[in-house]
Amino acid sequence: MNGVQKPERDALRPAAKVRVAPALALCVIILLAGVTMGVGISAIFPSVPNLFTSQPAGRWSDPAYLTERYMKRIDETVGLSKDQEARVRPVIQDHVQEMLKIRRQLQPELIAQTRQLDRQIRPLLRDDQIPLWETYYNERMQRWNRPVETQPATQAAPAE
Repeated sequence: MNGVQKPERDALRPAAKVRVAPALALCVIILLAGVTMGVGISAIFPSVPNLFTSQPAGRWSDPAYLTERYMKRIDETVGLSKDQEARVRPVIQDHVQEMLKIRRQLQPELIAQTRQLDRQIRPLLRDDQIPLWETYYNERMQRWNRPVETQPATQAAPAE
């Protein structure tokens, strides 16, 4: 041959051939198994809060729920006797009622401030970010037990 040696066919292949397809398939299987387990566990234990869901908003306006929550935390912290629990409960019930009253009074201002935030942030976002912002905004409104707005704050809204 012309003095030029052709390399052997195997010499052109990398020494350690990486098998991407099986590794990728294994990653997909692990991901699907994790998602399946997560869904299953969420179905079995729906009342266990996690980082991605919040408590139903209605609980935070329920005086009985809030009273029991306070009582449980106080008891866990200081260890109330039965007599103390009987005397503390009415105080907590009054406190909860006053806090809910304040919340109802301030709620229109909080909603107005949240709408103002929407009006200020929306123009700063790219078009592809706006649907993500709307999802975030609507989740915040729901979490605070407020009706989700049906029209963006940037449109003409009825007078408040």
